[in-house]
Amino acid sequence: TARARKLSEEAIALDPKFARAYAILGTTYMWEARFGWSKSRRESMERALELAHKASELDENHTAGSSLLSYILRQKGQYEKAIAEVEKIIDLEPNNASAYAMLGGMLYPLGRGEEAIAAVNKAIRLNPIPENYYYYWLGMGHWVMGQYEEAVAAYKKAINLTPTAEYLHIVLTVTYSLMDRDKEARAEAAEVLKVNPEFSVDYIAKTLPFKDKACTERYVSALRKAGLK
Repeated sequence: TARARKLSEEAIALDPKFARAYAILGTTYMWEARFGWSKSRRESMERALELAHKASELDENHTAGSSLLSYILRQKGQYEKAIAEVEKIIDLEPNNASAYAMLGGMLYPLGRGEEAIAAVNKAIRLNPIPENYYYYWLGMGHWVMGQYEEAVAAYKKAINLTPTAEYLHIVLTVTYSLMDRDKEARAEAAEVLKVNPEFSVDYIAKTLPFKDKACTERYVSALRKAGLK
């Protein structure tokens, strides 16, 4: 992330009107807020939002700006605006597989699991060699519907692509815990701590995007049940 930030800043210095560079720079701030790498999560997200708007202003058809903006809006609880940003990408690029995957990522926090699953499955049809987050958001679509077996299957496909991705081990911990598969939940919790010894349930609770607070409570309780603090 630090390297990406430096390179995107260099790109902006070379071309102050290069929209994609602003989007990449904004993404570095978004990720540091998401994973707790910054001193102030709020300030990092505000900086990411500022850069997303800058990218969009420079090129209104630039999809990276809308992608970043949609994620930030979701985290701020502005769900319909977040969905609208992704739909803007799809209108511009109807075969953009990543946009359909992201649409799934915007829908599941609203409990619209069936729609999220359909969107991600369309993404996989368009891109049959997907990145890990396609499967993650597919799993979350199943998760909000209580379809835990299907969710686990999707998360495992994602982990096969990125074995050290902390958030995948987190959600597997949660799901196994809710299934009362306690041994597997504790094993995944150990993987979380292996990747991030400073893991904090309280911090994760602040970043969860669910509109329904009952989902947040279920998620957090499952982490604590698995022994995470």
